[in-house]
Amino acid sequence: MGPRTKIAIVLLLTGAVWMAVLLRLGIWHATVTPADGHLSRTFNGWAAYPPSRHLFLLQSEPDDFANGKAYTSGTYLYIFLTFIYLAPFHFLLGLPYEVAHNFLVYSYVFCLALILIVTTRKQLVAIAESGNILVWLLVFISIGITITDPLPWTSSFNANRDNSFILVAGAFCYLSTFIFRNQIPRLPLLIVGIFLASWSPIYVPAWILATLFFRPTLKLDLRWIAEVAGVSLLALISAELPVLVCRLAGIEPIGSSVMFRSGLDGSTQYMSSIFQAAYAPADPRHWPTGWYVLVTAVLCLCFAYVFRGQNYRPVQQAIFLLIPYCTTVIFLPQMTSIHPYLTDVFIFIPATFLISFWSLQKPFWEKLGGNTYVVALIAAGLILMTNLLAVAQMPRFGFVERDIMPFASLIVFGSIAVYVVLKLVKRFRQTEIKS
Repeated sequence: MGPRTKIAIVLLLTGAVWMAVLLRLGIWHATVTPADGHLSRTFNGWAAYPPSRHLFLLQSEPDDFANGKAYTSGTYLYIFLTFIYLAPFHFLLGLPYEVAHNFLVYSYVFCLALILIVTTRKQLVAIAESGNILVWLLVFISIGITITDPLPWTSSFNANRDNSFILVAGAFCYLSTFIFRNQIPRLPLLIVGIFLASWSPIYVPAWILATLFFRPTLKLDLRWIAEVAGVSLLALISAELPVLVCRLAGIEPIGSSVMFRSGLDGSTQYMSSIFQAAYAPADPRHWPTGWYVLVTAVLCLCFAYVFRGQNYRPVQQAIFLLIPYCTTVIFLPQMTSIHPYLTDVFIFIPATFLISFWSLQKPFWEKLGGNTYVVALIAAGLILMTNLLAVAQMPRFGFVERDIMPFASLIVFGSIAVYVVLKLVKRFRQTEIKS
């Protein structure tokens, strides 16, 4: 069995196990429970009205299209890709959009796990070649930390299914891996910029700061200026196109303005200061944000010590991943105060990604001895249990499903047991042959 085959098997089993755990904590109950939202209202409205009434835009309230209004906060790329993803659930499986849109978060979490796997593929191959079961356990735990990150799940099910911020955070996590390896990406940086401009234009300023972070000096070249200008123009078109289409069609565009999101409208209803927006938002947090910041900072220093002498930059990587949240809380504090379940994604996803990413690096796991391995397992257990508790204790997840997927759980854990037994038998036979 080749290393890539081993990696594929382990990754599939790992994903299945952690999904089974999450489903038993209430995720499945939330998935099959119908709930109203922007996406369900929108796509039901598309079916009820001709294109001239909805212009393939979002609907904030159930009667917006009927009243000649359209919600313009989402870009056309985001709307169309979301519709394409949900269409099979609705048209092939017959699920109402109130249920179908619950599956959107699964694709987001899958993308986050995929980013982690792609950016650590060389490390995974090295682990497969080592054949060490204890290191494989480290892979299982590391990927589990990313998959069980509580905020993508709870923010989607408790608030907005249309949570485009999750993939924005994932894009910055991907770019941060180049900072870690002290590399300057060219094409990947531009591709991420184009994606952000088309998907969530308000994060193009954060992308511009990210491009500056990669530059060793403040000397600008024509290529950088052209790329920033092009991406900024695309962001402007993506953001303003829905509004322009509405006005040309005689439909009233609705949505929060930049003045409102920034708090420059002068209102103090939701926000009094930037500090208040970040520390005590108007919508109280039900998740341990500060704990993740503290743990990530401590582990960042620990891994910086482990990676000393290597051309790795974990501290700079962690600082780089502060850019999305800092730009949000500084320039859009009122949005931060009203929607902390969205903006805190830029704390949780980078935190869990960094911990998972650092743990899979070869200079870390090849230095582990028995005592340090136990310490690493205890620290990982603390993080994993915190993730699972945050999921289980959310307002709508205050229960544990005891009857969900018992057969699936049995198959998954049984498959892992069989795989481990086969590996041990194979190793025992090889030892006998050599002796």
